[in-house]
Amino acid sequence: MHQQNNLKFPNLTILFAVLFLTYLFLRTGVLHEWVMLLGDFGYISALLIGIFFVSTFTVIPATAILFFLSESIGLFSVSLLAGIGAVLGDYIIFRFVKDDLVEELKSIFRLVAGDNVLKFHWIIHTKYFVWLSPVLGALIIASPFPDELGIGLLGMYKLNNKHFLTISFVLNTIGIFLLLSGVEAVV
Repeated sequence: MHQQNNLKFPNLTILFAVLFLTYLFLRTGVLHEWVMLLGDFGYISALLIGIFFVSTFTVIPATAILFFLSESIGLFSVSLLAGIGAVLGDYIIFRFVKDDLVEELKSIFRLVAGDNVLKFHWIIHTKYFVWLSPVLGALIIASPFPDELGIGLLGMYKLNNKHFLTISFVLNTIGIFLLLSGVEAVV
């Protein structure tokens, strides 16, 4: 029997539920222990920890583990494998943002802003925003800052999967390499 979904904003509900659960796991130490456990598996760890490198809630422990992994398996290997993992994490977020979340957010903007949403729509389609938004998104993905905002900026522009995956891999790999190189130079 087919059950009807009564949630008006199911993707936002899922997003906030995941954020809440992540917060709980972070506060109880479960998330930290789980991420630390992944550090025991060498090359596979670098790949798996790369997935966590892109999230607001796990970027700090992931960076620490990647640094320690780079001491044992090498900076280039960790950067490449974590870059691949980061692509997987980014892709999950990208599909979520690109497919349904943007439509739900548009509905909320219409409810809250009414006719003013047309002004917002005009601003994000100006030639300056159209050029600046992907550049800012790329810089955020390449930086050690969490990728969600950068992915959101790239997701607004109907970027196809192949281009997104390529951009994400290159930027994350370079960003991880530079971050770990910087930490290594300081330590």
